[in-house]
Amino acid sequence: MDGGTKAQEAPRAAREGPALLMTSASIAMRSSPGQGDAFRLGHLAGKLSLDPSARYGGSQSSRTSTAESNASHVSPSSTTSSLDAALEELEELEASIEAVSDEVYKWRPDRFQMQRTLQMAARNQGAVNLMKCLEDGQFVAVKTMPCSWTTNGHRQHRRAHPRDTENPWVDFGIVRYLAKKSVPWVCEPMGIFMDSEWTYCVSSLATEGDFFNFVSIGPEPGPAREKALQPFMVQVFSAVRWLHDRFIAHCDISMENILVSRERGQYQVKLIDFSMAVMGQKVTCGHRGKPSYQAPEMALSPFYDPFALDCFALGVVIFSSTARVYPWLSTVQGSCKCFDYVVQHGHRKFWRTRKIKKTVPVQTIDTVLSEELKQIIEGMLALNACDRLSIEEVFNFGWFHGDGAVSLTAFGSDQKASFQP
Repeated sequence: MDGGTKAQEAPRAAREGPALLMTSASIAMRSSPGQGDAFRLGHLAGKLSLDPSARYGGSQSSRTSTAESNASHVSPSSTTSSLDAALEELEELEASIEAVSDEVYKWRPDRFQMQRTLQMAARNQGAVNLMKCLEDGQFVAVKTMPCSWTTNGHRQHRRAHPRDTENPWVDFGIVRYLAKKSVPWVCEPMGIFMDSEWTYCVSSLATEGDFFNFVSIGPEPGPAREKALQPFMVQVFSAVRWLHDRFIAHCDISMENILVSRERGQYQVKLIDFSMAVMGQKVTCGHRGKPSYQAPEMALSPFYDPFALDCFALGVVIFSSTARVYPWLSTVQGSCKCFDYVVQHGHRKFWRTRKIKKTVPVQTIDTVLSEELKQIIEGMLALNACDRLSIEEVFNFGWFHGDGAVSLTAFGSDQKASFQP
């Protein structure tokens, strides 16, 4: 789709010299010449030390943390060249976030025809709309947000909203970066546009919609559903592993932020909404993610491991899509009886008592999950971050075999099914 005319009227990003925004990893690696690769990598992928007050129970675990596991996957065989490559990747990503505000075009409403609203985005006062490009007849997804919130670029947004963990320009920049890497699991960016009031992010349309609705239609919980979900989970987990290998944490993984598109006869998942992502940092702070997907340590400590946060959210995704019911509505103690029960009695006992089908034959969560999948979910939903499975450890399970290719699926039909709250 042709970009059109550059938005002369739209305010431009203020120039602050050639400096890039620097992640803690970049700063550490730049500021420690001659101190050894191990020291530099320690800043980039060091072990996250958890405050004991941020642990459930209080017992100390000898198991490596998610963060440490991810670091150990890289560090034993790391060389100067591999560290330099990691730094270059981060700098390329940072540059993409800075550059995207220079690629904004003037919005021309005569080029697009509104079809319908796909999803409201209350968090940023916007919406995702289905529109038709009148020049070529192509249907596209257009995320519309007020300029009062987006501002005109990454730096301006940070100044205007210093306490906000969500930044749309981080999303735009990461998607731009990923598209240049030709990864299949992002929607193709087709332009950022602005007028005097709104910012418009145009991207290719995911034909099957979001993963929540996609898997709400299909087999009942049990072996057939688990088998049908497996290749999609391989795709999702592989995408997140790709990000983690490059020290990018999504930090807002949910079934609504995973889309499905049918392309050239194959179903392909797409990750969206990187606006809360963390890059090159093993410790971060601030409120991120949706209540059901938030790792419990976020409510217990001001600092947490963003990669462990992703792993917990993936555990909620695989649990919810398989059982067709959320494990809980919140991970803040006292806010959800289901979560409080898990804290008190553990996952296994909760699964044996939680009914997902109350009519005869009665089904509990325990009866519809395979033993191997229970081990995976239990590891990913570990209440203590240092006990949680990492992405690399998950792929050691045979359940994640195969390349995730799927051309036929039991999901996405017109058959009506319910997803329980």
